[in-house]
Amino acid sequence: MYDETKFQRFASQYQQHLTEPNSPYIRAFYRMSDCVVTFYTSGKVVIQGTAANFYATMFIDNVSDDEAGSDEVGTGDYFGPMVVCACLLKKNSKLNRQLLIDSKKLSDQQILNLAPQIMKDVDYVTLSLEPHKYNELHEKYNLNALKALLHNAAYIRLKNKVEAMPYKCYIDQFAPKDTYFKYLLNQQEIYRNLIFETKAEDNHPSVACASIIARYTFLGYMQQLNKEYQFAFPLGAGEQVDVAIKEFILKYGEAKLNEVSKLHFKNTEKAKALLGGH
Repeated sequence: MYDETKFQRFASQYQQHLTEPNSPYIRAFYRMSDCVVTFYTSGKVVIQGTAANFYATMFIDNVSDDEAGSDEVGTGDYFGPMVVCACLLKKNSKLNRQLLIDSKKLSDQQILNLAPQIMKDVDYVTLSLEPHKYNELHEKYNLNALKALLHNAAYIRLKNKVEAMPYKCYIDQFAPKDTYFKYLLNQQEIYRNLIFETKAEDNHPSVACASIIARYTFLGYMQQLNKEYQFAFPLGAGEQVDVAIKEFILKYGEAKLNEVSKLHFKNTEKAKALLGGH
């Protein structure tokens, strides 16, 4: 059975999957790729499909208030890896929720200070797609497909790490749900119990935690890269990056760019133009 509050919550979240009912006794019918949900005028709800257990938890009152979230960083940085983090934040966590905001709203120093505190309090998994591997895979997959592959892998590893996963597992949406799962069709295992939301890091502390841990991991990688090459790699993809690419090529050669950068960025060609005019 369902009450009006639960119905409205479900209807708001899955409005795009609403389908015309074929019976006067059906109040609403939702067809997802992994499940169908039927609300009857009698107050009964019937859930069928491979993800039935996931959708059923929306109608159970004693679901845990723990939550999991995932986010990625590095996709806007020419130099360095793409990093995805998935983490589980318990309801009884002592972390100050007001500090848990999107990593893009924090300075690098704030992240370096805050992330170690978070990492002590949550269960998490980070996956780093290093530049050379990123470049290899980007020839086969677009950026959103790469994100989907890493988010899925991170959630699977988190599931295998913790005792139990919560009902609320959020992902900062970068593609529609159906498209996301299409990217994963050839994967051996797919983690499906996900709630897709845009700007999820602003609304769910677990996603904010994942964002902060991922950026912390990214910054650590960049520190090691600076040390290894004795070179100051700038973040982002602005004009300062174009200049840095030119300097890097002059010092190490163009082939080495594959080891430190995401080659498909327009910065690559801009830097070559700078070299040609020098």
